[in-house]
Amino acid sequence: MRTVFNPFTIGTPPIQTGGQLIRRMSAPRPRSSSSDGSLSNAGPGKKVQVRIRNVELTTEQWELLRRLSHYMWWKSPDEALRRPERLMALIMDLADWEDESELNDVFGDMALVSVLKHAEAGWFRPKSWSFWHYRLRLVAFDEEVPPMPRRDLSA
Repeated sequence: MRTVFNPFTIGTPPIQTGGQLIRRMSAPRPRSSSSDGSLSNAGPGKKVQVRIRNVELTTEQWELLRRLSHYMWWKSPDEALRRPERLMALIMDLADWEDESELNDVFGDMALVSVLKHAEAGWFRPKSWSFWHYRLRLVAFDEEVPPMPRRDLSA
């Protein structure tokens, strides 16, 4: 039996209290699929089949991405979770120190390196691009940071 996660479930609507918008966010519901295609709930901490560059994500990692999906403000949390590597890049680029530290603690350096190595043009600003290369020790302090990804329009 393989364990999979369905990030396409419909979330709960936001509620308004005391002039402040609060978004209800339920934890992602991991599911396992059997050979006949039926789904059943998986326990916490189980591996899920969805991958970021060939890395399996745990339920804890999905919960963190769902909680930080507000960094992709133009999409719903469910839509943001369809491209976890893009969401991670946005968190790395826009988040405050606490959210970046939590992302690093939950995913580890190797996942963040993978996001940097496979980043597309426009995913990072120059300051963040440099910061993460030095922070993850991809370049020494006295070395130049590799150039940011660029679109080739000469085709």
